[in-house]
Amino acid sequence: GGTESVIDRLARGLADAGHDVLLVTTGDSTCPVARAWTIEEAATDAMGNVAVELRHVIGAAGAISDADVVHDHTLVGPILAAERGDRRVVTNIYEVTGLEGDTCHGSFDQTLTPLYRHISEQVEVIAISHDQASRARDVRIAAVIHHGIEPERFPVGSGDGDYLLFLGRLSPDKGAHIAARVA
Repeated sequence: GGTESVIDRLARGLADAGHDVLLVTTGDSTCPVARAWTIEEAATDAMGNVAVELRHVIGAAGAISDADVVHDHTLVGPILAAERGDRRVVTNIYEVTGLEGDTCHGSFDQTLTPLYRHISEQVEVIAISHDQASRARDVRIAAVIHHGIEPERFPVGSGDGDYLLFLGRLSPDKGAHIAARVA
């Protein structure tokens, strides 16, 4: 899925840049960096489930105890880090659409804004675009860092050009339905 691709590219990129990386993932991950896991298999249908996230975060605690920086792609982990005053943690905006969750592409709505306002007092919150950061209201955004998509993997203009490429999760707020009508 999209979240897994973003995290895979991030882990690979950090390792390629010479950082020691430990990816706390699921047991079936194939990312070629050092890995630890508490949940045996990915369950994308459970993304956003607080109990699953909490199990993952608690299970990861021992593996990351000596880490200098923890880039947490959950919502539960940064909330706990903020409560503990754990300044090692950085996070991206977590998106909730219905009962599903997805890291890195969230918007600031009435549910998430108070949470991120609280988190941003102790945890560095990273936006993925300047537009997203501009909508943060009173949430402290530490930086804008675009995710590691490799545009060259998605050639535009090859072939007859009679197509539309949409790269994203299909949800109403992403606008794929509008792009399809335009195409």
